Amino acid sequence: PRTIKKLSSSDNRKILMQEIIRGVIVELTHNELPYDSAVLVYKLEEKKSLISLYASIYVAKDNQKKIIIGKGGKMIKNIGSNSRIILEKNYNKKFFISLDVLVKENWKNNYTLLKEIGYID
Repeated sequence: PRTIKKLSSSDNRKILMQEIIRGVIVELTHNELPYDSAVLVYKLEEKKSLISLYASIYVAKDNQKKIIIGKGGKMIKNIGSNSRIILEKNYNKKFFISLDVLVKENWKNNYTLLKEIGYID
């Protein structure tokens, strides 16, 4: 039998933030990358009025990275801006978001990464 690990509230928040960013990616790329991208928030710094969020967007192929970054960085900028608007509305705080895009072939079969993202226990 599988045991269910109880997530701490900070884990829950991190997973929710990751999914918000991933939702924006799916929306802005018009479902070009629905299952081929994952977001990992690897650093979260909270101050009284500002949350600084640092995240990596994982894709499996170089051409997917090009889609996420977009021409002249326009797509990744839009992903960050749209995510920031949603997060600020949800948390009633200002957000600073730093995103990078990493190509990791076969990331969907990487147990350690899937665990870190929160997809598996």
